[in-house]
This record gives sequence, structure tokens and C-alpha cells, in this order.
Amino acid sequence: MISETSSSKKPPTSWKRIQRILDKRKGNRVIARKESDGLYYPGVVKSCPGTRHVEVIYRDEEEDILPTRFAITVGGAQPCPSLRTGDYVLVKTGCGDYECWVPGIVQHVPLQQERQAKYYTVVKFNNRYTEALRGELIKITKSRFSFAIRYIWGLQKERLEREAMHGSHTVESDEDRGRRKHRKHRKHRHKHRRHRRKHRDSTDNEDEERQKRDSSNDRNRSHSASRSRSSSKGAKSPKSGTTPRDSSQSRSRSRSKSPSRSRSPTRSRSRSPSPGYSKSRSRSRSPSPHQSKSRSRSRSPSHHSRSRSRSRSRSPSRSRSHSPPKSDRPPYKEEHEKLLELQQRLQEQQEAQLVAQEELKREQKEMLEDAKTLYKAQLTQLHESHAALHDEQQKLQQQQKELQELQGKLFEKREELINDEKQNGTDEDQLQKEGDGQKVRKLQENEEVLARWSDDGWYYRGTVTSIVDDETYFIADSNGDVEQIKRIDIITDTDDSENIIKQNDPVIALHPNYTFSYAPGVVLSIYPDLWTHIRYYDGEEAKVPREEVYRITADQFESDVTYILKCEDNWVGQAVVARNDTNGQYYLGQVKERVGNGRQYIIEWADGALQIQNASCIFGAFTKRHRLALGDRVLGINPNLTGLVYLPGSITNVRGDKLVVKFCNGDSSSKVDPIQCFWLSQDYYDSAVAYYNSRQTILSDSESESYSDEF
Repeated sequence: MISETSSSKKPPTSWKRIQRILDKRKGNRVIARKESDGLYYPGVVKSCPGTRHVEVIYRDEEEDILPTRFAITVGGAQPCPSLRTGDYVLVKTGCGDYECWVPGIVQHVPLQQERQAKYYTVVKFNNRYTEALRGELIKITKSRFSFAIRYIWGLQKERLEREAMHGSHTVESDEDRGRRKHRKHRKHRHKHRRHRRKHRDSTDNEDEERQKRDSSNDRNRSHSASRSRSSSKGAKSPKSGTTPRDSSQSRSRSRSKSPSRSRSPTRSRSRSPSPGYSKSRSRSRSPSPHQSKSRSRSRSPSHHSRSRSRSRSRSPSRSRSHSPPKSDRPPYKEEHEKLLELQQRLQEQQEAQLVAQEELKREQKEMLEDAKTLYKAQLTQLHESHAALHDEQQKLQQQQKELQELQGKLFEKREELINDEKQNGTDEDQLQKEGDGQKVRKLQENEEVLARWSDDGWYYRGTVTSIVDDETYFIADSNGDVEQIKRIDIITDTDDSENIIKQNDPVIALHPNYTFSYAPGVVLSIYPDLWTHIRYYDGEEAKVPREEVYRITADQFESDVTYILKCEDNWVGQAVVARNDTNGQYYLGQVKERVGNGRQYIIEWADGALQIQNASCIFGAFTKRHRLALGDRVLGINPNLTGLVYLPGSITNVRGDKLVVKFCNGDSSSKVDPIQCFWLSQDYYDSAVAYYNSRQTILSDSESESYSDEF
């Protein structure tokens, strides 16, 4: 329904009013994609040239005009949906002038949700892992992620081809340029640090040289003092009753022995209690820092005088150090007895340890025998279950062959319809466009477009992979499926940039029940914020933003609706998987007929019962296939239930060619065939699970009431 406020205001039907509304977007903070590398960078909206394009100025003062879907608003109040494993996001990397947003996939979510700082583990498009807060992640759709990856790799492929052809390097990206500037700044900072360290080392060397000169002067004075003492002793030696000849002999003996002692500096340093010796020897271990510096760097120029002073000052201290008193010798006998006692205790402990090890080995042997017995029993059970699964697999293979035969017949019918459509509608559409005077723009490779696919007649987003000619292109959708499509069935943002949407205009718009799927409809009303209220061909109504609406001609609208209805009629007689509204589960059935002009069909179950079901709850050969990945929601067979019962579930792991799926009823299976699975969107999965739980609750309540009535 349309609110009174929106209906009371006059809808914008002129460029002047539309431009006035678009001017309100000026100054909005956004992250926008750059055409140079396909990554998203922060910027500000400068102006809005039209309803489908915005002009953005980035932080590096670069300006660019790009489609509105490539500019994501980040300022103000924005939605913040919860993230799960496997969700697709844009993750923030770098900071400041080097801030950049790249596509990635959530690998791990925070375990403690109650904590304020919640970090998510994300793998980026280049297979590098990073951790980010919730505020550094923006959730995007799977299709948007696929298109972003495809665009980035396409640019890199072109760059490699140019380098291989010309042999020269191309212009580096903004991210690489930012990294290079950061490395240059860091190198400059380290250079200044080394300069300061060198200046400090030169100052320390000057101080050491000054201390060296002072220590050498001290040693010279000590040497002169020792000579004076030795000469005085030589003069007094005759008074002690010795002849000059004897004193000279003793002095020569002292001089001859001193060099041999000076060759063992370690021993002389450790046994030098005399303060006079430690002062005269420059390498003595002294607690003074002044002496520690002098012992390693200062040496006297006169080696002969230094050796004489050493021998004279060392001989008295050595005589005292080599003759310790007998009372100071350690009691070796008591130590020996103590060592024997410790050895005996160690042997006792080792024996006790060996006994404990023997006991553990015996217990381990018993446990191993029990484990072998249990393993044999489990192996027998596994063989029995494997035989049962083999029988079920053969049945499923037989059913799969039947489905493949039906699919082959369907493809033949579809080719016939495509040929008829090409023969009847191509010339009329081309003449209509030429009569309207529209200029059809040529497309470029890797350009994102909206194209009509021949399998169901709906429009889907895709990218141009190659150009056949000016009127034919190969388009790849988000799943990688490629189809050759005519230019008249392709819509671009440029084709619709100058159109003004009015009431009752035929359009192609985003459908509310299907992700990235566009269907024909009619505009019921226009809101002041340029949103439109649309009624689709199947009776659905929704409010859609202007950038997701494309105006078409009336003849093209009728042609598209007619083709879609023909494709929907092909469901009649097909084997499908449909939902049973009684219990919310999905079963195999057959489409009997179509109900009216809507998207409802009569389904016949295996027991002959009939039920009317909407097309959104029917899956089969015409359902668009998706490439499955970890974390996707699927509709698969639950082997734990009797019969072929399909239930919604999520992919938790992959084992070989099988999927591990956890179903909505709590069951889990590791043998789910991906061929027999159907991809589900997150919205459809949530609604299907909610409906299943409600029906199961009603059935359990009715069973309990009937049981209580019996007793």
C-alpha cells in the first residue's frame, strides 16, 4: 500500500525535480570502485549526473563517474546484518590514505558474541587471510562478489598480456603505490636512526680514548713507583746479611720466573687478593667501570717495564695464594658419603619408575585388545551399512537417469521455442527500436549488463566475455554459465540513463522473491525519493529503488511476458521436487497442469494425491543451477528419513565428490550428491525453515491431542 505522505506529494516527472532530489546525495561518504584495479576506495559524492551515475572524488583528489551500484554509502545509519561463515563481504585493508576495500569470504566468526571487540577471519580474493572487526566489513551478495572477482582478474589478465606483448611494466595500482611510499618512508626513518646511533658511538669513542690516556698515565706512575721501591730494597739488602751477588741472583731468579707466570692470566687474575696487583695489572677483573674499560683497550708502550712490574708485584701474592692453610680444605669424606646416599636414592627411584612403566604397558596392552575387538565390531556394522547404501545408490542412479532423459527432452523443446522466438520476434523488435530512433551502443568486454536468458525468459546480470559482432555477444552470469545473446535482449545503464520513469510505464525490475533476478512489470506509483511501486506479471508487488528499474517499450513488455509464459508452460508433465504444505517437507512429484495465468501448478504426488503449489516452491530441470560452495544453503535429500525426502540445509564440509549437509531438523549427512541439490537464497532458506518448523509444531500438537483423547 502507498502511504498518505508519499501519495500527497507530486511525483518527480521532470528532470528539474529529479535533479533536485539527486542533489541531496552530494557530500555523502561512500566507498566506490575504481576502474583501474576494480577495488573500492573511500570518497565523497561530488554530483549526480543522472539517476544511474554518480561523480565521486577520492581521497587522492582523483575524480570518476561510475554507476550508482558501484558506490556504497558508509556514512550515517546503515544496516548491519549478522555475518555467518561463507558470507561474502568487502573487507577493509590499510588505513589513512592507503585505505582500501577488497572482496572476501568470511571463514570464521567470533566465538564469544558477548564480547565488545569481535574479530572475523576473512580470506581475501588473493587467498590471503586477515582479521577484521565488524565495522570493517560490508556484506554483499554472492553475485556482486562473483562480478567483482571476475572484473579484477580480467584487469590483471589484460595487464599480463600487455606486459608479455610489449615487455614493459604497466602503471602500478594505488595499493601498490601506497605500499611503495610506506616502504620509502620507513627506509628514510631507519636512515635517521642510524645517523643518530653513529653520532652517539663517535661520542662514546672519544670518551674511551680520553679514559685510555688517563689509565696509561696511571700505569706509568705505578711503574715508576715500583722501580723506586725495588731500588730501595736493593740498597737495603746488604744490611740483611746478604751479599750483593746473592741479591742480584735472587732478583734474576725472580725476573726469570715472572714471565712464565704472566702467561697464565686466568689463574693470576682469579688468585690475586692484593689490591696493589689489581691496580698495576690492566686486565684484572675489577668492579670499577674505569678499570674495566682500561683493561680491554689500554696497553703500555714499554712491554719490558710492564713485565718487570708484574713479576715484582705478583710474586708476593702468589706465594700466599699457593699455600692455603690445612684447616680451610673441604671435608671430602663427608661429601663422598652424601653423594653415595644420593646415588642410592636415585637408583631406588629408577626402579620404582621401571615398575610403574611395566604396569602402564600391561594396561595399554589390555586397552589395545579391547580397542581391536570394538573396531572389528564397528567394521562389521560399517560393511552392513555400506551394502544398504549401495542398494540405495543404485536406486538413486536409476532415478537420475530418468531425470536426465526428461531433461534431454526438455532441451529439445526449448531449442524449438528459441528458434520460433528468433524467427518471429527478432525482426519486429529490431524494427521497433529503429523506428523509435534509439541508438544502440556497442558493448565492451568485461562490461556488466542485464540480459534476458533463453531458459526461462527472465533477466539476469552478467558480464560480456567476448564479442561475436555488433549485434551478438557472449554473456556469462554470476555462476559462470555462458550464453550467446542478441543486443536487443541486453540492457545497460547507459541505455536507461536518460529515461524518466512515469506511472503505468512497462519496466524490467528486480523481483522481490528471487535474488539478482529481474522480471517485467508495470509501475503503479512513484515515490518522492525516486523509489517505484511495481506490480509484476505474476501478480507480485514490491517497492524497488530507481537504480534497479529499467524502462522498456510496450511491445518488448508483451514479447517478454509471452515468452516467459511459454517457458512456464513447459513445467507441465515434468518430474519436479515440490513442497508439501501438510508437513513442510519436499517430495518428488509431477506437474499435472497450470492454474490460470499465474505461477501456480497442480502437483501429483507418488501416492496419487493432488496439491496446488506456487512456482517458487517447485524445483526441477528448469531451475537455474548455481555453483555450490561452503556455507551455501541447499535443498537436498535427507538419508536419515524414510523415502526420498528433501529438506533445506547448509553445506558444512566437502568430502570428495559428496557434500556434508546439516539439515534444518538437526540431522547431518556426509553423502549428499551435489547433482541432486538445489541452491537456495538466504531469504528463501529462512522462510522455508520457518514454515517447516511451524508445520511440525502443529502436527506434533495434533498428535498429542489425539493421543490424550484416546486415553
